[in-house]
Amino acid sequence: MEVKKKSKVNLEKFKLMFWSFSAIISVVLLIGAFDVYETGIGDDSFQSEVAVEEEEMTEITRQDEKVKEPEPVVQKQEKQQQQIVEVIKIVDNSQEVEDPGIKIDDFDESENIDLEPDPEPEVEDKIFVYVKNMPEFPGGNTALRRWVGKNIIYPAQARENGIEGTVYLRFEVTKSGKVGKVELQKGADPLLDEEAIRVIKKLPKFKPGEQNGKKVNVWYSIPVTFKLS
Repeated sequence: MEVKKKSKVNLEKFKLMFWSFSAIISVVLLIGAFDVYETGIGDDSFQSEVAVEEEEMTEITRQDEKVKEPEPVVQKQEKQQQQIVEVIKIVDNSQEVEDPGIKIDDFDESENIDLEPDPEPEVEDKIFVYVKNMPEFPGGNTALRRWVGKNIIYPAQARENGIEGTVYLRFEVTKSGKVGKVELQKGADPLLDEEAIRVIKKLPKFKPGEQNGKKVNVWYSIPVTFKLS
């Protein structure tokens, strides 16, 4: 029992010495750290080196290039107007203007200038169907029928074949009284039609028809009858 007590007392002494030694070492290290910190702060050579390095560094700053904004359209128009105003010269009415050299006397007033329009193309005279004063054959309608019957020659072939009939014609009595166009309105036989047209074309002059006091062309109708006795 005595041996165990001695060993326990020795162990307690050893722990106490160990903690004391550790505390001393810790204090020494702490004091050394403060010395080093104070030495670094107070070292002039270290501060001068840092200062030199700061002086050698050149500060580089970014300068954004200014973009020129386009001029407003209104300003451009104003500039153009100003340029135009500089070119155009306004002449005062009170100032004498140089004579261009054109005189009214240079034109010959005696020259006749034809201002009449071109003549219109002649239009064929109208042929009236009915007018106030119709054309008249010398001696009237009775004399007309007699003249036609006297001048008609019955076609031999039609006579031999016993062809009869009435041919209806109309003819133009011109403003001069002569027979103009002859038209077949209703035929009987080609032989009879041809003979009737031949005789009508040889009619003598009529008294022309009149409309509003003027002589005009008028259609005149007549039947020509062919009959065997």
